[in-house]
Amino acid sequence: RHGKVIAEASWEPYIDGLPRQLYSLSKSVTSTAIGMLVDEGLLDLDERLVDIFADKAPVDPSHPAQALTVRHALLMSTGSLFNELGTALGSDWESEFLHAGVKFPAGTAFEYNSLNTYILAAIVRRRSGQTLTQYLAPRLFEPLGIESYHWETCPFGTEKGGWGLSLSVESVAKLGQLYLNQGRWTVDGQTRQLISQDWIQEATRAQIDTPDGEITYGYGYQIWMTGRPGAFLFNGAFGQYMLALPDCDAIVVLFSGT
Repeated sequence: RHGKVIAEASWEPYIDGLPRQLYSLSKSVTSTAIGMLVDEGLLDLDERLVDIFADKAPVDPSHPAQALTVRHALLMSTGSLFNELGTALGSDWESEFLHAGVKFPAGTAFEYNSLNTYILAAIVRRRSGQTLTQYLAPRLFEPLGIESYHWETCPFGTEKGGWGLSLSVESVAKLGQLYLNQGRWTVDGQTRQLISQDWIQEATRAQIDTPDGEITYGYGYQIWMTGRPGAFLFNGAFGQYMLALPDCDAIVVLFSGT
């Protein structure tokens, strides 16, 4: 609370400090990179995916992929049939995503699909010329003092985006604190704006309804809203959580194996 650790514990055989698999909590880190790209003027959320991936796009002008934008991927509203659950993943995930059909018109509904976030990771690589971890290292990991991180990749070497990142509890707490700080962090005695306050505010408010989601209070930019007004959640499978409580100036980070 107030940027200070007021309680911490670990249960045997687990110990503090070791990076652990975050599963879908990884998504909130990927969306942070997208925010940084937007801040740098390298990306617009309303750009079409077929323009960013022109070499992989369907030729048919009536294909539903023609309507998909970066914002749709951020908000899990592409409706893509290409899903990590029940889908045989080939070697070219970008092409497979863009050539898949859709369940509903883009932007009209929420459907959780981790391949949306993979596409975001691929966008970072396209627009920055670096992999997601290379891009985030000087902009996020190094300023926050996060030294140990690993992100699994697809067959093309792009980070999976929607899953596959391993960090320690403390590292995830730093990410949550950065969001509570409205994107500001003190580095070598100087306060820096690592990501814009505008992005933080947009990312942490309900942008789309989630009546059929795991959590039904709405979804921001790869971040879940909660039943507590103003509170938001980074959420990964089996109980990996960063819960931010802005009204208390507090965060709670929990790693689990449920």
